[in-house]
Amino acid sequence: TAAFPASSDDSPTLWDCFFRLQAAYLLMWSALERFTALAHGPAEPLMVRLDRLNDDHRFLACVRAAVGPKLNVADPREQQRARRVKDDGSGAVYSWLAVRGVLGRPGKSAHLDGALLRRALVELHDTCRLHLLGLLPPLAEGWEKLDPDGAADGWLLAPVVSPEGLG
Repeated sequence: TAAFPASSDDSPTLWDCFFRLQAAYLLMWSALERFTALAHGPAEPLMVRLDRLNDDHRFLACVRAAVGPKLNVADPREQQRARRVKDDGSGAVYSWLAVRGVLGRPGKSAHLDGALLRRALVELHDTCRLHLLGLLPPLAEGWEKLDPDGAADGWLLAPVVSPEGLG
């Protein structure tokens, strides 16, 4: 739960932490893509499904509940463009998509991108948890059995991550 190491060294611990964060983020992103395919049909292109999610008032309410001070991410596909989460929650999926794009760019450093990656992972995870609980309330029963202590915080990550880890 500690903050991502701010060190600029090439220690194995730093890179191990960074690669674990990358793996967790890509798994969470894959889950979001799968959700949109199940909710809107796999025949629609991903960007169309993301547009629909970005317009879903229930999902946007979950974004507003899970996202801290608004995230701004430089989009590696379009260098002049930054992706940001707006006050109504829209734009979050595009910010998270931009973070996903950052992972595939060579020459990135763990100490610079680790904090951004960690924050995006926590916010994406927590938004998806809240959205799933809203759509399928019986999930809480299963989650309660697997993690009784997590029920107090709705099985969200933000309450157990150090504040420095979300900066």
